[in-house]
Amino acid sequence: MTAAVYGRHSLDELQRLVTDAFEGVANNGLQVPQFPSDLYTDEHRGLLVRVVPIKESHSLEIQWDIPPTEALYRQAPTNYLSHLLGHEGAGSAFALLKAAGLATALSAGEGSGISSRSFFSVRVELTQEGDARVGEVAEVVFKYLELLRAPGGVSEQIYSELAGLSELRFHWRDKLPPYSVTTSLAGAMAHYPDKDLLLALYHVPQDYDPGCILSFLELLTPARARLTWATRSHEEPQQQPNGAAADTSAPAATANGGSSSSSSGTSAAPSAAVLTPP
Repeated sequence: MTAAVYGRHSLDELQRLVTDAFEGVANNGLQVPQFPSDLYTDEHRGLLVRVVPIKESHSLEIQWDIPPTEALYRQAPTNYLSHLLGHEGAGSAFALLKAAGLATALSAGEGSGISSRSFFSVRVELTQEGDARVGEVAEVVFKYLELLRAPGGVSEQIYSELAGLSELRFHWRDKLPPYSVTTSLAGAMAHYPDKDLLLALYHVPQDYDPGCILSFLELLTPARARLTWATRSHEEPQQQPNGAAADTSAPAATANGGSSSSSSGTSAAPSAAVLTPP
């Protein structure tokens, strides 16, 4: 069990209050539950899932299952990847999609998971044109990830910039309510050592490890992805670019990195596509 206390009292007084409140709590020696890591098997990957949302919206979410990064808080590999994928400057995936009129927003990052598995997602808010050309949108994301896997795609300079920005946010963050501070700290104490508790809790990268980052990049391939395409247009019969009806049972991506046109209406990437390494 862990506990965090926030108050104006002296440390000695706070310790006495905690001791009085919790000394009767028995330590039963319970072990943390362990779960198998095979949440997804190959038949669960490389698929496109069509969703009809309640409100009018168009979005594409690309998700991969990855090993949990909790123990890699000093290297923060997924922080680096989300930093680049969410970049909006020239040469970025979002800049290309926005210039082509296909997207209005792009976000990326690691979401919640379990002790043995986590999930990394890229979510793109689509325009109506992007909804009609969703295969091209997915292909731009996959091609940007290819650039990051290429030599020079992982940069110590960019990692240092990310660490500096994260540290700046840590030092100048707004003051949080006591309840938020204590609940966050109590939860983090179960996962991180005391000496790194605050930096780990607030996601400040500390150790540049290009091999670690590349090991996660190797997992972010089309063949391992699950795509969720949410749009009200699914209520209408789907048509391929050539006018043929879409086959919703086929996988969304092929093993060689190309998206399958039979399920998502994928066509070639835009001829004007200009992605640049970070």
